[in-house]
Amino acid sequence: MLLRTILGKSLRDERAAVIGYGLGLALYGLLIVIMFPSVGQAPGLAEMMESYPPAMKALVGEIKAITTVEGFVALEVLTWLPLILAIFAIMSATDFVAGEAERGTLYLVLSQPVRRWRLVVERMAALTVSLLAMALAAGIGLWLGLPIAKVEMSPANLIAATVATVPLVLVIAGISLLAGCILMSRRLAGLIAAGLAVAFYLLNSLAGVVEQLKPWSRLSPFHYFDAYKTITNGPDLADTLTLLVGAFVLVGASVLVFQRRDILAD
Repeated sequence: MLLRTILGKSLRDERAAVIGYGLGLALYGLLIVIMFPSVGQAPGLAEMMESYPPAMKALVGEIKAITTVEGFVALEVLTWLPLILAIFAIMSATDFVAGEAERGTLYLVLSQPVRRWRLVVERMAALTVSLLAMALAAGIGLWLGLPIAKVEMSPANLIAATVATVPLVLVIAGISLLAGCILMSRRLAGLIAAGLAVAFYLLNSLAGVVEQLKPWSRLSPFHYFDAYKTITNGPDLADTLTLLVGAFVLVGASVLVFQRRDILAD
């Protein structure tokens, strides 16, 4: 019965963490919007940030519209939300296979009438639902702050912008899952996935100021998510599909590796 509801069990197992993360992100979003009138519209803020060195401006993200609520939210929330969600995704995805193997429970799970691909796919589906819930919570927090801060912005744009971070995070989750299936070490897989996530972020950020990095920036999943453009114009369909295809390929590769893995030998 348990293994007939892998998706449901995975959601129940993650419920407490998702609620905690979601409440924290909602509160963060709420506070950011409330802070906007006093911080985002402070005299001289835009000029001060424009005086930053190019490398610093590249790292902190879009700053030219910092005095608008859209620019402020893009800089203070949407730039960092994918990285925050990536922490959760890496911890979860590396546990799907590598964590179970290290605890000695993977063989017991696979001794039940459940296919390996189903174990991976349903757990990734549960992670996707969890990420969507947390991103939605962040968007709701931002929306609740609008009337308090007495600023106007489309609630639909806010929600869509936070949810649009999920495909990017799913790529990082796919990398984590694949590393776990190959290495069968949760710690090592997590270190590799986290290192690549940071490297991808830096590659995309610095490509704006280092000419030699521009041709390589398309290798970074962060290249396909522009915080400011997303919150002002909505998610880019082509970029979103690119990220989803990338995540699908990584999950598919993970399934192939896991199918061929000799669990007893590990």
